[in-house]
Amino acid sequence: MINDVMLKKKLKFINKIPTIFDVRALLKSFRDIDIELSEDLEREITFIIYYDPALSFNILKMVNSAYYGLDRKITSIYEAINLIGFSDIQEFIIKPATKNFLKTIPYFDWKALWAHSIGTAIISEFIAKAIHFPYIEEVFTSALIHDIGKIVLFLYSPDEFELIVKKSNTEWLKFYEVERSILGIDHAFIGGFLANLWGFPYEYAKSIELHHDIFLPNDFYGKTFIKLEGIVKLANNLVKHYGIGTSGNSYYEIDSKLLKFLGLKKTFADSISFKV
Repeated sequence: MINDVMLKKKLKFINKIPTIFDVRALLKSFRDIDIELSEDLEREITFIIYYDPALSFNILKMVNSAYYGLDRKITSIYEAINLIGFSDIQEFIIKPATKNFLKTIPYFDWKALWAHSIGTAIISEFIAKAIHFPYIEEVFTSALIHDIGKIVLFLYSPDEFELIVKKSNTEWLKFYEVERSILGIDHAFIGGFLANLWGFPYEYAKSIELHHDIFLPNDFYGKTFIKLEGIVKLANNLVKHYGIGTSGNSYYEIDSKLLKFLGLKKTFADSISFKV
């Protein structure tokens, strides 16, 4: 069984999160360019990174590392790409992350998790705009990477991961509750722990860690953050409600208290269905 001490020992050896897709075609595009990247290709690469949970996670780690020595945390993927540069992104982010990309296994479809992640990110934008929350990109990125702990759990405890997936589906249980009953922790804690270890901005690490938890008092981490976490949590619920991809189980519920907290009516889920 994994515990905090074992987790810390394992996570300190992680350098990159593998991608869900094989993007070797992207690498070929890099190699086909002799000197400089064209603006069109740069836009394409930025688009792929922006919608890939693993690549975004790896880039946030790199740009917020001691190597860059910045006096502030970078929350924007676009800004991170500009600071790092496409040459270094190719060498230190894309190549390592795609050497052992995640292949679909019989009991779990990684591409479906990608669909769940990107669906959560897009819906989070709708919610943020509906309640006039100003930090749109931060909401999108937080939602995109919220389930990164599942990849980490699979990499380091594949047997337990398989047991959790099967038990969650066959017994119609919440994924994180099965994780807690078997491991004592869940993927949210694992992802948040790794994000904190890698020096992520506070709002990202905490939104990952707490996306299945009840809200903490406002004065614990500020009103802005608690609203960001609430948006990610609601988006996660709505993605399950509309059956977009899978997060490992088929259990879902839309929290009416969460809707009220964000100032949304119960009809909100239906009102955005055509956008979804």
